Amino acid sequence: MDTSESLRIGAADGDDRYLITRPMTFQTLSDGRFVLGEVFGTVRIFDRDGTFVRQIGRRGRGPGEFDQLVRVLITPGETIVTHDQTGARIIHFDTAGTVVREYALDSQIAGRLVSLTGRLPDGELVGWVGQPITGSGGESELPTSSHTFLFAPSGTLVDSLGDLPGWTMLVSGSATEFSSIGALVSRSAISAVVGDQLVIADNQSPEIALYVKSPPADSVMNAAYATRRGPFHLHGVITGPPVAPALSSTDVDTLLSRQIGWMEEGAAKARLADRLRATARPEQIPYYAAILGDAAGNIWVRQFTSPAEGARNYVVSSSRGEHLGVAEFPAAFAVTEIGRDYVLGIERDENDVPYAVRRGLRRR
Repeated sequence: MDTSESLRIGAADGDDRYLITRPMTFQTLSDGRFVLGEVFGTVRIFDRDGTFVRQIGRRGRGPGEFDQLVRVLITPGETIVTHDQTGARIIHFDTAGTVVREYALDSQIAGRLVSLTGRLPDGELVGWVGQPITGSGGESELPTSSHTFLFAPSGTLVDSLGDLPGWTMLVSGSATEFSSIGALVSRSAISAVVGDQLVIADNQSPEIALYVKSPPADSVMNAAYATRRGPFHLHGVITGPPVAPALSSTDVDTLLSRQIGWMEEGAAKARLADRLRATARPEQIPYYAAILGDAAGNIWVRQFTSPAEGARNYVVSSSRGEHLGVAEFPAAFAVTEIGRDYVLGIERDENDVPYAVRRGLRRR
């Protein structure tokens, strides 16, 4: 697939409207305009040539405001759906920036941090809640889990979809006073909503499970995955590479620099570095790093690669799991949306400055 760049939005300095700090998503509206969302930031709209149009929402905890913006979705009706993690609030905006509706997710999970996986065609939302972390005295390595839920369009909890492996955490301290930090790598599950499917890679094996709500005519049995998750039925499995990639000592040093490079040099940092380095064991290295869907309902799976790799490879499969091909992008480019003839993503330059980038997509 040919993926040459055709548009770039952003700047290293200057006009605040074009400065990007912690980009989370970059998507399109039906008229060709772009929507850029930033973690703990705001939402901005740009026109088709990359010119700033308006900001949607603002920082805060009042109506139409975000305290911790962590997800942006665009519905077929051109509603911009945002997820503010504080209070598990969902806010719907129109493209002019007017609040259409606002509500909190079900009170049964009030006070817990919810992450949205995606939105189904009927408006229902899939999300997950991480396991609470606490110290147990001393230092420990804690494998966590995430519980997955299905929510109605109103935010009411509909069903539980079961547990999935979470990130491995390094915990220090007691139950009342403790600190935690994520391991360098971890076989935590990743998931996505692609069309009417729930796609799950638990990263414990090289297989990816495909679930649909309606019972499939040809049911699938697989020992690695549950045949049911709430109203979802297993209907297909994608099998990937049988062996997860290896990490060299240089790769581990690079991951360490990304995670704790900001810390002041000294004994505390050296001790933490040793603990983190010990987590980069072969059995901890995941098979996959991301799952997305394209405009045709195909499934794009990014394989986990070492920091030294010069490219990010996405294996493309049909909605039934048939292999369609491989798309290769620069290592600094993270895909956020896949259209029929374009790909959007966030790309960082040699100075780690992020840009929102559009690339053409020509299938060979």
